[in-house]
Amino acid sequence: MKSKPYVGVTGPVSKEEVLSICNLFEDFGFYDNSSVRPMVGILASYKTLNKIRIENKRYPELRLISELTKEMKSGTFRTIHYNTRDFESLAEQISRLIYSPYHKRSLDGIQLNMIYPPINQIEKIKKEFPKLEIIFQANSGVLNSGSEKEVAKSIKNYNGLIDYILIDASGGKGENLNIQYSTNLANEIKYLNPNINIGFAGGFKGSNAKANCRNLISKCENFSFSIDAEGGLRDKLSEKYGDDLLNMNKVKEYIQSVSSILI
Repeated sequence: MKSKPYVGVTGPVSKEEVLSICNLFEDFGFYDNSSVRPMVGILASYKTLNKIRIENKRYPELRLISELTKEMKSGTFRTIHYNTRDFESLAEQISRLIYSPYHKRSLDGIQLNMIYPPINQIEKIKKEFPKLEIIFQANSGVLNSGSEKEVAKSIKNYNGLIDYILIDASGGKGENLNIQYSTNLANEIKYLNPNINIGFAGGFKGSNAKANCRNLISKCENFSFSIDAEGGLRDKLSEKYGDDLLNMNKVKEYIQSVSSILI
């Protein structure tokens, strides 16, 4: 069954933030809609998994992750966004990370924030968790690995193993989406992988989300898409990456702005 497009908010670290995000999605009709679903993403990494201190304020402690996913309302696309430099044991890391929340039915998807994760590792993940939906983040490293056609061909190697491609050069830094490049790549990917869902991320916030979505709709060739927001919804405490806090007013403005165009 083909996965539905989503509208995402990534980066909450407390139960209160998770519940507030879900309430906002509910207020603006996302749980009543059949064509798009609300997504909440919890950030995790190899350091999280191994209980190594992380200065980045967007990463909750390991002990909290299952509690946060369980706090999400029914109908939420409940995801963990994971990054690691140890690619060869990726499947084992994912198993350790999600075993408890997954088997308690409080996790729906995993986003892989890494450059071309090994196919054999994704095969192992799918074998152990056949219902888990996989989002492959095409980050700046992926996007700079070749031409649009070359990147699309590389992504085709994951055909049947991943459910979403998230085109995301920003990687949570709040940098604005390059709509022309991103939609050109999206159309190339969709041509080679017609059953995959396409997503976009990069600086989405209340002030630009509606206009960006209209531009994406006009340039995407007859397919619906997902969007995700992270850095644009936060207040910086300093210029250091991750030294920031989620601003629920910005979350509200973002969800409200896209609700009128995507649902």
